[in-house]
Amino acid sequence: AMEPHLPDAVLYRPKMGFSVPLAKWFRGPLLGRLRQSLSSGPMADIGWFDMGVVAQIVESHARGAQDHSQPLWQLVMFDAFLRNSMGGVSVAPQDASDRVAA
Repeated sequence: AMEPHLPDAVLYRPKMGFSVPLAKWFRGPLLGRLRQSLSSGPMADIGWFDMGVVAQIVESHARGAQDHSQPLWQLVMFDAFLRNSMGGVSVAPQDASDRVAA
């Protein structure tokens, strides 16, 4: 349908992916959601992560000191998994040795 309007180089080029601007979003419109997700609820209750370290990573990213968008995305997805699969039920580890620094 677009053949008369676009050059062949555009129409028949190989597929190209695009990146999602997570770093920018986590410093802007999603920063509040990021902080909320990673500071309360199952993510904080489960006891597997040092939430002080998680907060430091969030703030370091928010200040632009480092790009932590990939691990932050993974933590947000893990939080979403916990919320969906456990219905917000808290599961605490057996002892402090189960705790993982983010």
